[in-house]
Amino acid sequence: MLEQQFRDECTKLGVINVNKLDNDWAAYQSVYLEMSQNGEKEVKATEYYNRLGGQYHVAKAALNLLKRNSMPHHGVEHPKPIWFQQVVTNITSNAEALWHQIDEQMSIEIARRVECAEAAMRKAEHEHLELGKYLDEVCGEKKHLEESINSLIGYRDENEQLSRSLESKCLRISALEDKLSETNVILEKYEKQREQLNQLQVEHAEINTELIMRNEQIDELKNEVQWLRETLNTTSKTSLPTRNPLAKTAGDLFIESIQNGEE
Repeated sequence: MLEQQFRDECTKLGVINVNKLDNDWAAYQSVYLEMSQNGEKEVKATEYYNRLGGQYHVAKAALNLLKRNSMPHHGVEHPKPIWFQQVVTNITSNAEALWHQIDEQMSIEIARRVECAEAAMRKAEHEHLELGKYLDEVCGEKKHLEESINSLIGYRDENEQLSRSLESKCLRISALEDKLSETNVILEKYEKQREQLNQLQVEHAEINTELIMRNEQIDELKNEVQWLRETLNTTSKTSLPTRNPLAKTAGDLFIESIQNGEE
């Protein structure tokens, strides 16, 4: 019966499958009997929960159920005190009816006080239940915060690694900029030399053009000299008088000057 009440309490607490709890009803009952010395000693909810583990609000519900079951039950009839028995011997039979009235009032008062105590207990149970839920939420938030802290530590380590990598790359960039400056100086020298080379190529082309023109002029002069020689030979054979072979004419001198110029 108590186990079924425990299952009903777990269902009210939102437990979907009671069979999947960390502890069964027998474990909760045996630990309570051990800690309370069979109901003689008060057991605190925190100590009970620490002993069993699992969920706090489930352990609290089991503890409250076991406490209620171990409370002494009040009977309807109470034993007559000694002073009343002495009075009964001295009063009439109406005193018996008076006792029943007193006993009824006492039962009513006891029932009222028990009801108040049970109401206070239910209120305390509700507060402890809410506290247990809050404790579970705090534990969940604590775990989430721990995970966030671990993530932040990982991000910090990664940032430090990226900072070191960035510093190394900055040094590399600085070295490349120095080499680039040296390369620009070399390029400027190369541009000047290329301009000089272009100028030399232009001058070389002009000289080649002039050489070609000179060669053409020389070829024309050679042809003209050949023609003059042929003409001179023909003229000397036909119409010119005999002369001293050692004597040179103006034509011979002209031809020699041309030949000397070619040489």
